[in-house]
Amino acid sequence: PLFIGSILLFSLAIVPGLPTVPFLLLASFLCLMGYWVYREGKIQEALEDSKKDGGRPHAGGEGQPSAPPPASPEDVMRLLTVDPMEAEIGYAVIPLVDPAQGGDMLDRIGTIRKQMAMELGLIVPPIRIRDNIQIKPTEYILRVRGAEAGRGELLPDHYLAMNTGSAEEEMVGIPTTEPAFGLPAVWIAPEMREKAESLGYTVVDAPSVFATHLSEVIKRFGADLITRQEVQKLTDMVKEGAPAVVDEMLSVLSLGEIQKVLQNLVKEQIPIRDLVSIFESLADNGKISRSVDFLTERVRESLTRLITLKVQDEEGIVTVAALSPNWESKIKAAIEGDLLQGWQFSLEPKEVQQLIGAVSRAAEEMTMQGHQPVLLVHPDVRLVVRRILEGSLPSLIVLSYNEISQSAQLKSVGMVE
Repeated sequence: PLFIGSILLFSLAIVPGLPTVPFLLLASFLCLMGYWVYREGKIQEALEDSKKDGGRPHAGGEGQPSAPPPASPEDVMRLLTVDPMEAEIGYAVIPLVDPAQGGDMLDRIGTIRKQMAMELGLIVPPIRIRDNIQIKPTEYILRVRGAEAGRGELLPDHYLAMNTGSAEEEMVGIPTTEPAFGLPAVWIAPEMREKAESLGYTVVDAPSVFATHLSEVIKRFGADLITRQEVQKLTDMVKEGAPAVVDEMLSVLSLGEIQKVLQNLVKEQIPIRDLVSIFESLADNGKISRSVDFLTERVRESLTRLITLKVQDEEGIVTVAALSPNWESKIKAAIEGDLLQGWQFSLEPKEVQQLIGAVSRAAEEMTMQGHQPVLLVHPDVRLVVRRILEGSLPSLIVLSYNEISQSAQLKSVGMVE
């Protein structure tokens, strides 16, 4: 009421013909009285709240927000939950995700999940997307089980132009690096798109950059998504149609051993859709040895036709670079033990670097010729060669002679010496 009276007196003060100064003084006095009464009321409320809380004072003092109540054990336990996959985005990337702003990234993520199920037999769980004000506005981070698996930058109103080798003229734009494969690229304005394409650049929009990067991260780290619980779901699914296979397999192997075999397959991009064939091989070979490496190699050999289809071109030709007998002999001599009982590897570091360099050059030549890099080796050394190269050449396919169908047409582009 005091504030209302102050407003009325102030209104009268500006009416022509009435004394201005007295009304202004009275209006100011009522305003001060109103503020004093309001302040005293707030203090009294705070004291009453303090009594209700058992006399415990609020942190921060006057004019500052009180401290939040202590978290319950249930709230703390929620903090320990880690999402299988998540994407953190800067605020400038939000329009690409928000359907209300025309963003279609959620639909693309759904398509990628279906694609991974079709290509690899990998069930990708829902991917949580959340904004993060601590990163750059145009940045995003991909995480697998809480650990960073990839990072990139998106300019929503630009296109990414990549020179795959056919373009000679440089484009004017914002230099960057394509996040999925680490290629040099440049962000260009929309009006420069046609020119870039005419010069031979590969041009994609920002959502496509994110989708490609996400696909590659899933392929590279998809094995981490295969948990024992997921394996239990897969075995339950197969058991509905092939109970005998599942029962026989589980009689000789644990869920953990099956999990590790499936993880090994996915790490090398071997599809696990044909679970019946995989489980049959595990049931047969699990009686011989429970070594995960041994089981993985035997399962791969049971998927020969599938592997061959994956590496052959449209004409049905499998183009490979073969590892020389000299290298195979060196590697075989450096292996202590075997796949059945366990093995160790003792090749000299200098020789390891020489092997990596020789294979890298062969893979680069195959890529320049338009072929998918495939290294063909003896079955006895395939796993060891793969372990040597996986850190430096993670996308290189290493196959043994036993993993290529006899009906396939082989074409060798050279020998890795």
